[in-house]
Amino acid sequence: MRTNIYTDLLALFQTAQNVQPDQLVKQIQQCCIPKHLQSALCDAVLGDNRPLNNWVFTEGLKINQCIAWIAPVNSEQPAVICVVGEHSLNQAGELYDFFTKLGCYEVGFNFEEKIGINNTIPSDSQYKVKKFWEELFVAWKKNPVIEVREFSDILNWMSIISEEAINKPTPGFLDLFPSVSYSGDVVLLSPEFLDAKSEYYNNFVVGNVLSKSLISILFDGEKAKYVSDFNKGLEKCLQLCEYSEHCMGGQASSKFFELGSTNGTETTYCRNSEQFLIEAVLTVI
Repeated sequence: MRTNIYTDLLALFQTAQNVQPDQLVKQIQQCCIPKHLQSALCDAVLGDNRPLNNWVFTEGLKINQCIAWIAPVNSEQPAVICVVGEHSLNQAGELYDFFTKLGCYEVGFNFEEKIGINNTIPSDSQYKVKKFWEELFVAWKKNPVIEVREFSDILNWMSIISEEAINKPTPGFLDLFPSVSYSGDVVLLSPEFLDAKSEYYNNFVVGNVLSKSLISILFDGEKAKYVSDFNKGLEKCLQLCEYSEHCMGGQASSKFFELGSTNGTETTYCRNSEQFLIEAVLTVI
């Protein structure tokens, strides 16, 4: 959602908790926004997020502005995910102020990344990204009226390790995180793999729930090449990276889409969302 254009849409979401879905759809249709986005938002209100996700990664980020998901839109205090692109890196304070006025209880910041159908090369500037996190942390400390997902996570983690109560991560342990497509196909480790193509990894599909139980699919799926590759990469991360106790080895989807294999270590996603975040918080506090 572009903060300087969609004022009527913002006002609508701020009062959406008192509106039934069908009525909210009618109100969205009256907003002055592009028709394709209007249609995608209506689908999201009715339970289908796919058109909205597609718009964000194919059209929304071309605008060189901040995009935000507001979900659920009919919640009394919605949670928000904000996608930060290259041209909003210098607007941390403005973004935080915007979300405090929105009335949400929590906001999370996802840096634009090369993943799925989005082929845009993300920012890989330590100075710009770290400065964004520093300015955002300062803005939040001055007015901590809403939760910032990343700061809650990082401060909780720092509190744990400062008390020396953390257990060292076990190499080889990972959450298989199964995702099921509309046709019943199952992929592991990341929902972004549902639409991914890789002959080497058999398009990431490890089974289908229409012909086999999910438990047996998970048991067999642990032997899939991309899962074993990710396990190898995770072990390397835990051995080599000083930030690994926080991220626990990174994201399989980021490794594949950035490096071409799940058997990798550091990615741009890691640097922007983990390393520079930790460094920024340590700098400010």
